Amino acid sequence: MSAAADLVFDARSAVASRHSGWERYSRSLRSALHDQFRVVDYVGPRWRGEPILPAANVVQPSIVVRGHAGTPVHYPTFPPPPAVSLALGRRLVYTLHDLTWWKYPETASRLGRAVYRKWAETAVRCTTILTVSEAVAREVQSSFGVPADRLFVASLASDLPICEPGRRPARDRPYLLSVAAIEPRKNIDRLVEAFRISGLAESHDLVLVGRRAWGEMPAGTSLLSDVDDDMLAGLYAGASATVLVSLYEGFGLPILESLAQGTTVVCSDLDVFREVSDGAGIFVDPLDPASIARGLRAAAAGGSPPTSAVLAARARSWADTARQAGAAYASARRNG
Repeated sequence: MSAAADLVFDARSAVASRHSGWERYSRSLRSALHDQFRVVDYVGPRWRGEPILPAANVVQPSIVVRGHAGTPVHYPTFPPPPAVSLALGRRLVYTLHDLTWWKYPETASRLGRAVYRKWAETAVRCTTILTVSEAVAREVQSSFGVPADRLFVASLASDLPICEPGRRPARDRPYLLSVAAIEPRKNIDRLVEAFRISGLAESHDLVLVGRRAWGEMPAGTSLLSDVDDDMLAGLYAGASATVLVSLYEGFGLPILESLAQGTTVVCSDLDVFREVSDGAGIFVDPLDPASIARGLRAAAAGGSPPTSAVLAARARSWADTARQAGAAYASARRNG
């Protein structure tokens, strides 16, 4: 590729086979960016067909920089190794999705605690930072003192198809839906306990969709994995409610995806969830199973989210996300 590219994009998450939040973000953003900019994708070395993760792939500065002097470089998921951050400075754009590694380190993976947190700290000191919500941007400013001219927000969107009523999955009973990786921060244990004490098990199922991460599956539950977009859209559309009771999040894409399908959301009372839902959720205390149970019962009783929230969720697009990210790239090119 020529040096005339607008952007070098770390596409390793975009081409990975996993279907979790980081991968969806990277794939959707990458597609939208290619429609608006001249993008060079960096996919890195592979092992058995899968991209090698940054922790095992630290010799990147020459690979990423070679032939693209002055071009912004975007790391959309994994933090860049310190050598990359220091070599590129403000020309590097790093998406800091949330502050889990600092605020809830006990819920993070060992790799996150031991490696990624340190790498991210270097990036925060010297690179251009992109966040996915205003809530995270405020946390980054408060925690790290990142100046406004190095901090940008590009919010996420839902690109799931809208499922028409006649195409919703046929199930024997009504159900509540949770879309989350099985990791401690997602608070699945308390959700399962809340469902148990709510009394709803007599009339409803609890359907868990996601991937097994570094958490333990609660006893008596099962997990739907490898769900494609059409099936996921149908699951959202057919649910009595989508439930996301995370201890902490940087955005909460299932909230937006659920609202876009016209389905009620039960979620933790977090600033970011009020931002993403436009205040349209049934908000609960994620540390209190009784509070979660009350939210589940309220959702199961029926009702729909406000039309304004549904339309707002549907109005968001990844093209808008790419345009918002473009402000970060312009700053990186100007100041890098």
